[in-house]
Amino acid sequence: NCGTSFYGRVGDEEIINSSYRSLSETTKSELLGLQKGRMLVRHAHFRAPLFGVFPRPPVIPGMSGQRVFNGDQSAGRQSSLPADMIFRLCQRHMGPDSPSQGEVRTVAGDLPTDTIESITQQVEQNYRNRIEGKSAARKVTIWSMAKHALADAHQSTRRY
Repeated sequence: NCGTSFYGRVGDEEIINSSYRSLSETTKSELLGLQKGRMLVRHAHFRAPLFGVFPRPPVIPGMSGQRVFNGDQSAGRQSSLPADMIFRLCQRHMGPDSPSQGEVRTVAGDLPTDTIESITQQVEQNYRNRIEGKSAARKVTIWSMAKHALADAHQSTRRY
C-alpha cells in the first residue's frame, strides 16, 4: 500500500503484466532497455514518468572494497592534502553541517602546509575563545572563521 513505485529494467514477458498497464508505450519501451543503475519512479504527484540514476552501487567493488574494509592504505587511496586538517577541524566542531572536503580544498588552494597548520591552530584557538565568551559570538561558525583566515593568507601571499 505504498504510493511510490520503483521500476527497474524489465523483460518482455513482465511488461505485459497488469501492473504496467497505466504506463505509456514510450515509457514501457524505455523500461525494456534501461541501463544499469537507472530506475523509473512513479507516484501520484508526478504527472510524467521520472527516470533517475542511483549515484552509488550498494557495495564497493573489487580492490576498492578491500582497501576500505581491510585497512590497506596503499595504492588507489587519495592522498591527504594540507587542507584536510581544516576539513577535519570543521567536521569535529560542526558535524553534519560542515563543508565538503572539496569545498575546503578549493578555498585553501595551494597554500603551503605550514601556513595551513598555523591557520588551523589559530582558528581552533579563536573559536574556543569565542564559544566561551558572548552568546552573539556563538553564531560564528568555525568554517566562516577558517574561510576568513584562508582569504587573508591568500591576500598576504599575493602582495609579496
